[in-house]
Amino acid sequence: MAEMAVSLVVDQLLPLLTEEAKLLRGVHKEFAEIKDELESIQAFLKDADKRAAGAEGDNTGEGVKIWVKQLREAAFRIEDIIDDYLIQLGQQPRDPGCIDLLHKLKTMIPRRRIASEIQDVKTSVRGITERSERYGFQRSFEQGTSNSRGSRNAKWHDPRVAALYVEETEVVGFEAPRQRLIDWMVQGREERTVVSVVGMGGQGKTTLAKKVFDSKDIMGHFDYRVWITVSQSYNSEGLLRDMLLKVCKEKGVTPPEGISQMNRESLTDEVRNHLRKSRYLVVFDDVWNVHFWDDIEFSVIDSKNGSKIFITTRNMDVVLSCKKSSFIEVLELQPLTQEQSLKLFNKKAFKFDYGGSCPKELIGIANEIVKK
Repeated sequence: MAEMAVSLVVDQLLPLLTEEAKLLRGVHKEFAEIKDELESIQAFLKDADKRAAGAEGDNTGEGVKIWVKQLREAAFRIEDIIDDYLIQLGQQPRDPGCIDLLHKLKTMIPRRRIASEIQDVKTSVRGITERSERYGFQRSFEQGTSNSRGSRNAKWHDPRVAALYVEETEVVGFEAPRQRLIDWMVQGREERTVVSVVGMGGQGKTTLAKKVFDSKDIMGHFDYRVWITVSQSYNSEGLLRDMLLKVCKEKGVTPPEGISQMNRESLTDEVRNHLRKSRYLVVFDDVWNVHFWDDIEFSVIDSKNGSKIFITTRNMDVVLSCKKSSFIEVLELQPLTQEQSLKLFNKKAFKFDYGGSCPKELIGIANEIVKK
């Protein structure tokens, strides 16, 4: 009887597991495809944000705006699916045999759901693409913004990325501000404090923040350090999800199950719990939205242990909005002196020529350039 019962169970399970194996092979392939799709959409959206920021007027048609909005929403959906997929992979058991078999059966429904979501989002993206071709959205978008970006084929470059890899020898005028920021973070009050760098675009806010973030004093003082680059068009749930994933990665723990389905309240609670009792530093680079603090305030718990929030922004109002519930320290970047400007110009202009120094016959011209 026992052998017959086992045989019946095996006969029922084998077709399921065979079908599951086919499904998994398909999911892996589909996952790679939507990951590539996401990279393409993100590149386009970055380009769109750059063009919009550089445009003097808004000449974009309503149809194009809706198209870009739909692409952005599709990107968020793909990000959620990728997070869910990676979480499922991370929960695979290491023990073979019966445990692995039971796990496959237990997680069959979530994997089928992921496969279904992938198909759904691919269909959605195809529909968005077909509509853009049918109504000429892509062509209208390029024509409407061609004047603001100079060349249709110009490749957009995010200066914040380069700023993360600036060598120490290329930095000019940051010695005193860097030390001041480090002192605020290491020697400052025990209550949660928002430390901020405020300055115009191109003044080196990201470069300065990265030098502070990577300093030995900071690395030795905080239990966990997290760096988050904030997009101009972020949504609160996406930002909190990014925080949670990066905090978990920094702590070396697996993200909570179902993170892609969590709402704002659940994400806030999870981030709080992971930061609780730890002295942490969270950097939010390039914040534009004056309501930013409202989105993250309750996630960055105040355990009265010297934790710090580090913000870089062009807008002083972003920092002042934090005062309602947190101490703040503000460093306003000042323009470089003539001497510092000339030193920086020489480092950039003659980095690979003339031994890194300005030739005597060009000193007058160099001085005129930096004055402007």
